[in-house]
Amino acid sequence: FTHAQLTQKIKELTDNTPIILDAKLGDIDSSNAMKSKFYYSQGYDAIICHAFPGEKAVKAIVEQANGKGVFVVSAMTSPGHFYTDDLAEKFAFLAYNSGATGLVAPGNQYELLKKIRDAAGPNALIICPGIGFQGGEASKAFEAGASYGIVGRALIDSQIPAHTLSELEKQAGQVGGQ
Repeated sequence: FTHAQLTQKIKELTDNTPIILDAKLGDIDSSNAMKSKFYYSQGYDAIICHAFPGEKAVKAIVEQANGKGVFVVSAMTSPGHFYTDDLAEKFAFLAYNSGATGLVAPGNQYELLKKIRDAAGPNALIICPGIGFQGGEASKAFEAGASYGIVGRALIDSQIPAHTLSELEKQAGQVGGQ
C-alpha cells in the first residue's frame, strides 16, 4: 500500500474519520515543509511535529497544512524525557504563536499536563497519549486538561478491545472527556 491508498482505505472503513500522522517531524523549516507537503497530499488530516527546531520550523508545516491540522509535541510520555515544565510551557506558547491546531501532551503525567493546559489556555486542543498502556488514567488525564485521549496501544494489546474501550469511555465520561 502507498500512503494515499492506506489513508483512503482507512477513511472508507471508518466513515471518513480524520487521520493524524504521528510523524513527529523535527527538522529545519525547508525539510519540514517538504515532508509535510507530501504527507498532506497523501490524505493525512493532521501531522504531529516537535517544537524544538523552533517556531519557524513549525510554521513551515502550518503553511503546508492548508486548513489541515498540526499538533505540536509539548512533552513526551516516556520515562526520562528531557522536557522540563518550563520547556513544555514554552512549547505550548510556540504552538499557539505558530498557528498550530493543538498540542500533544502526556496523559500519564497529570501535573505536567495541567501546566501545559494552563499555558495553552482553556480552548486549546490537547491530545494525550499515555492513557492505558503507559499507565495514564483517562479520568485523571481529562481532569488535568486533556481534550482527547490517545489509546491505541491499550486497545491493540487488550485481550478484549471492546471491553477496554468501554472502560476507557466510562472513565472519560466521568469528567466530560471525549
